[in-house]
Amino acid sequence: MRTRLVGLQLVIVVALLGVSGAARQRSAAVETIDLMPLYWQFWDKAQSLREAEQIRLFREMVVERRPEVYNAAVMSVPGGKSFADALPEIYPQAVQWTLPHQAVIRKLSNEITTTLPQHEQSFRKEFPDFKYQGRVYFLYALGAFDGAARTVEGRPALLFGLDAIAAIHGDTASVGPLFHHELFHAYHGPRIGDTGRGFPLYLSVWSEGLATLVARRLNPSASDMAIYGLPSNTPQRVRDDLPKLAALLRARMDSTLSEDYDEFFVGNDPKASRPRRSGYYLGYLVAARLNEDMPLKDLARLKGQQLRRAIDQALADPAGLAAAEKR
Repeated sequence: MRTRLVGLQLVIVVALLGVSGAARQRSAAVETIDLMPLYWQFWDKAQSLREAEQIRLFREMVVERRPEVYNAAVMSVPGGKSFADALPEIYPQAVQWTLPHQAVIRKLSNEITTTLPQHEQSFRKEFPDFKYQGRVYFLYALGAFDGAARTVEGRPALLFGLDAIAAIHGDTASVGPLFHHELFHAYHGPRIGDTGRGFPLYLSVWSEGLATLVARRLNPSASDMAIYGLPSNTPQRVRDDLPKLAALLRARMDSTLSEDYDEFFVGNDPKASRPRRSGYYLGYLVAARLNEDMPLKDLARLKGQQLRRAIDQALADPAGLAAAEKR
């Protein structure tokens, strides 16, 4: 009888531990806020109305219900205008750009309710020490961004504009690659520190390149467009002129000039004299080369002179970059 009692006690303890572990696992999940139902409620009523009425309804049914998101700071309204003042100008432009992609927006909206847990799980499997105190929002962003990092109600936030994702990527659009890309920035940012304009160029190359590699590794069947973005011909143009572009980037690695940052990270003209946004793909090639010798979680810890030397050595060997990309 005592043996049975002890056995029962062990079963109860194990069960409680399992419940506790499950609770911890649930509590560790990223807090996600899906604002797309607000948009669909609006659109069901507004789609047959005149533009002025659509704007009025959008303000009432979407903006006024979530002002913490639909404001000038989060939506990057230019010219110092308030979001309310800018809406009559922003809304028509957004609709013109995104309306042809409503079916894809709907597909993405449905996708986040079914596949997001798996996307987060695959990321945590690769980076088990990931902790994020912010929120993740999915919304109709009026074309303002596909993915963006902002501060919302005093907390860090990752925002995904499903309308822009659909308009940029078309029928091949998927939430997973961009979700993993931005989630990695949230993980990697505290480790690498500030990047972008005004900081050494190699930091942006590494930050964006490694995030792109993570998105590729976690979404191996995704289209190149979903991984590398616009212009769609940039990867091929970089491959075609890799020795020259690698040497150019290597010469400017320490530059903090805005024009050098823009040269490698800004623009979407597929016919520009040099491939636009080539820093993303060059950074991806560098990260892929270093990933041959080091797992992703260790690459994410590289910083300082160790990181700079590793990038410099990779760029000095364009043949090695090309070979890494094919593996």
